[in-house]
Amino acid sequence: GRTSKKVIGEVLEISSSSSEASVGAEDTTSSGSESSEEEEEGGDVEKILWRRDPPETADTKSEREYFVKWERKSHIYCSWISESRLRKISERKYQHFERTWDPEEAELEELYNPGMRFGVRKEWTTVDRIIAKKTPRGRLARFLVKWCELPHNCCTWEDTSTLRPFEKEVSRFEAFNDLARTTQWIRRYKKAGKPVMYEEQPPCLQGGTLHDYQL
Repeated sequence: GRTSKKVIGEVLEISSSSSEASVGAEDTTSSGSESSEEEEEGGDVEKILWRRDPPETADTKSEREYFVKWERKSHIYCSWISESRLRKISERKYQHFERTWDPEEAELEELYNPGMRFGVRKEWTTVDRIIAKKTPRGRLARFLVKWCELPHNCCTWEDTSTLRPFEKEVSRFEAFNDLARTTQWIRRYKKAGKPVMYEEQPPCLQGGTLHDYQL
């Protein structure tokens, strides 16, 4: 009703100053569309998270932009792309987003979730733990990452360079792996039992005679 719209308008007006002040964080969150152009090339959009109109002072040719999550990539690779590029990649998802997008509802969701920015929670870009490691031939090591608050089916393989801010988690994983390998070796050694000293050559050994120091 009119009352609810008035309340929403007042809340958005209160939060407008903080929203404008954080505009500079857009490039930090998205890593910039220019810097991730190579990663986007040939990729598929998994989900459209946000929409923004060009500023009033922008050129008339400026397009509306969309903040998207890419398939098989973590949220740290989310980026802004133009409307024309989005429609070229996925017209169906673009049409669905336009039908369901409610800017007032989206603004309120961010208002009541301080850790969220453009539909992405900060925790979703924070490493929970590292599950596995692989080193393809001739390439650097990659780690399978479990992200905070996200289920295991959202785990992604990340390069070492991507995980530089999370060196603590990488070190913890490496230490655990070293301990696991050591423990496995000890168990195998114990399972084998203590060495047995023979006084005579075992009958199972044929084709020669062992020296005394070999028994």
